[in-house]
Amino acid sequence: MRKKIVTTICAICILGVGAFYYHSVYGSEPIKGDRESVQDKEKAHTKLKERKEEKEYYAYIDDSDPYKVWIGDKETKKEFSIQVEDEEQKINAVMETEWVTKEQLGIISHIDPSRSYFCIYDVEKKTFLNGTYGFDFQWVNQDIDTFVYAVASPHFKQQKGNEIVKNRKEEVLYTTREGEEIEEIQLSPDGEYIGIVTYEKNGEQYDLILIDRDGKVKKEEKLKGFPMEAGWTSKNVFVVDGQTYTIYNEKE
Repeated sequence: MRKKIVTTICAICILGVGAFYYHSVYGSEPIKGDRESVQDKEKAHTKLKERKEEKEYYAYIDDSDPYKVWIGDKETKKEFSIQVEDEEQKINAVMETEWVTKEQLGIISHIDPSRSYFCIYDVEKKTFLNGTYGFDFQWVNQDIDTFVYAVASPHFKQQKGNEIVKNRKEEVLYTTREGEEIEEIQLSPDGEYIGIVTYEKNGEQYDLILIDRDGKVKKEEKLKGFPMEAGWTSKNVFVVDGQTYTIYNEKE
């Protein structure tokens, strides 16, 4: 009987030592509950990271201070304010804000009837990136590379010069003829074309010029009087008071 007990004890000891050696050398596999817990933590961490990357903001102009813009986090509702200034210190009020990207806010401020000031504020870096004087500042699809704007003649000067359309790189895409002014510019939905409406300073003649993003004139038409409604209805179709003007792809 004692012999049988001793034999049993020895077998248990051998199994115990073997198990200890196996766990020491190869490690132990977590039980199912522990494995699921680790996976859940990893998923939660991934979701938190994605949420941080997809952070969204909102902005609005202060009611009492025309130079102040408030920016807030949509999730936390925490807000902070910025003061908008231009290098020449000529702006008199912030007129409009629009997001250029999810983190970069475009701000347009009024100076006079022919000139405004456009600047970009980076929310993540908490700094202003650049400033530009002109009017009709436009971009599409939160793509700053599509950015275009017009530069008018000085409003309060007798001597008027040519007016121009520029892109983000400050390259001149279009220059008006002598005696012409830019009424408005409009960027196509895909950012590939720009519609420009001009008028003669000493007459009632209005022109429509459609150019590509490199400044090449694709179509030019005389308009009958002041255009009441003008704009792109698709990426290559511009309509003025019901009259359609189409840019045809050269490859088609």
